[in-house]
Amino acid sequence: VNDPKMLPSILNKLYHALDYALTAWLRFERNKGKIRAYEDSFESKLALFRQELLPKYKLKLDTALFLQEIRNLVLDHERTAVEFSRKEKLVMVENSQVSMLDEQKLKAFLSKTKVFIEEVRRKVRTHLLAEEQRT
Repeated sequence: VNDPKMLPSILNKLYHALDYALTAWLRFERNKGKIRAYEDSFESKLALFRQELLPKYKLKLDTALFLQEIRNLVLDHERTAVEFSRKEKLVMVENSQVSMLDEQKLKAFLSKTKVFIEEVRRKVRTHLLAEEQRT
């Protein structure tokens, strides 16, 4: 990434990809009648994910913490009062709280996003194949 000011845009795209994957997984579970109805907000979906899917699929808490970290950074960027580039990093300041984004952090987020999306795909696919075999 040549311009650190591009980093929030990339982060936002990762957040939306994660949100869509989470929504797809929850809708799949809801359509099967395995989870309760939920509000269409990230916080509600994440809470349900933590309560229902983490234990059911024996997922690590790190997964939910990662989703929350991405959400928090997106919100930090939206609320930031001061934003500037320094040494190829984007620095965001809000009420003396500092958040930073850089290319390395986004590469790590991209890697984790790919893993999460693959996990969603694998879980849904496994259940669909199992249902096909029962029929």
